[in-house]
Amino acid sequence: MPKGGNKKGRLSSLNPRIENQKISDVTLAEFADSKRPGGKGRLRKSKNILTEVRQISTVEDVTTEILDDVDGQDRLIAENNEVKSSSEIVEVNNNQFTDYPLKIWLLLAEYISPEEITSFSLICKATLSVVNTAHFWIRLYKRYYKRTAIPKCLSRECLEVRCGIKQKVVRSLFYFYPPFVSSICNNNASLDAVTGHLCLRHWVHCSEAKDSSEESKWIYNFKLCNRNLNEIFKNKKKYLHDIHYNPEKGCTILQVVWKEFIVLPNVMGSKLRSVVCSPKTISLQFSSAPLSKMVNEVGSIKIQLEHCQRPRLIPWWHPDYWDHTICCRRKSKIQGTQ
Repeated sequence: MPKGGNKKGRLSSLNPRIENQKISDVTLAEFADSKRPGGKGRLRKSKNILTEVRQISTVEDVTTEILDDVDGQDRLIAENNEVKSSSEIVEVNNNQFTDYPLKIWLLLAEYISPEEITSFSLICKATLSVVNTAHFWIRLYKRYYKRTAIPKCLSRECLEVRCGIKQKVVRSLFYFYPPFVSSICNNNASLDAVTGHLCLRHWVHCSEAKDSSEESKWIYNFKLCNRNLNEIFKNKKKYLHDIHYNPEKGCTILQVVWKEFIVLPNVMGSKLRSVVCSPKTISLQFSSAPLSKMVNEVGSIKIQLEHCQRPRLIPWWHPDYWDHTICCRRKSKIQGTQ
């Protein structure tokens, strides 16, 4: 930097007469009309008022939308009220939500019926966490427990194992809970609900005749599932503490009763393409190919049964579903209450 510039700066700073001359040159009117430098000083009061007005107007727009569904009398009362300040509005909005302790939800869970469990779990996160505990399902089991003939795998001793406890309680309610017991007889599910399901296995067994005059009948069963094989055959060791573990979830048994015995073709691993039911004939079409709009498909297997009863769908929670599984073939009566 040149030396001349340094000398000039020193002289101007050391000479107080020059500084006073600079200050006196600026008039009061010029200072009042000057613009405020950006980023300095506080906001003007007028700008704060504009911001507050915008906030109040926004709240008024929301309030008018809500008042459209209110009666005319309430609408007139609301119009006569003065506009509340922003601090009061925040307080009103904060009072709309209340966080109740978890103990209150645990107490209310003791009075929830089985039909209302889904609605109760959707109230908030606290109710969902209550429903996802083993304590909730054990208390539900004990509340509706009755001394009746049930499968051994649903006895009170089996509730000590946490794995799959929800499945056991749901199944037991179809033995204890009267509304669920009565719904078993009124199960009229549509056959179209199992279209596209995978056939895991099929078997045939003979039903014993009650009287000598009656003929024995053959029952054909097809176990269908709407899940992938990877989800079905999961490692159970990973779910030892999972109360929601249910390998039979999404499974249904399609049962057909016929008076004659025939050897069925192997349809394991195939998907049920269509179910055609008429008063005299039942036609089942299986195929390993994915679902499409083609009716006649190469490699499809068709099973046709004549003069048979209407097919029956048995979901996994139905008591008759577990009569064909190994773990529930033996039934035992519970000996006394504990």
